[in-house]
Amino acid sequence: MIQLFVRFMIGGSVVVAASVVSRFAPYLSGMLSGFPAVFFVTLIFIYMSARKQAVISYASTAFMGMIGSVLTVAATGVGAMVGWPWPFVIAFGLLIYLLFVVIALRITGALQTVSNATK
Repeated sequence: MIQLFVRFMIGGSVVVAASVVSRFAPYLSGMLSGFPAVFFVTLIFIYMSARKQAVISYASTAFMGMIGSVLTVAATGVGAMVGWPWPFVIAFGLLIYLLFVVIALRITGALQTVSNATK
């Protein structure tokens, strides 16, 4: 339970900081939003509970998640530049992330099938 509270506090702190900074320096708020606070906190808790192998697995899959995040940011940026209403911009970003996850899961599953077949 304490882990959830710590994650909530750190994640919430980053959101609040980005919101406050956006009033004075919008370009910095975007960089602050990209800070991987949740990644680091999760990494620490995974290491504490499961050690090295779990951290390796987490880091490799988190890398894939970060690629999805980059695609989501690009998609929302495009939607905003085109002038879509903000609910459409958010929905478009979420759709892009969902498509990425589906494709990544299929590729990962196919690679695991091939890996298991060669053993």
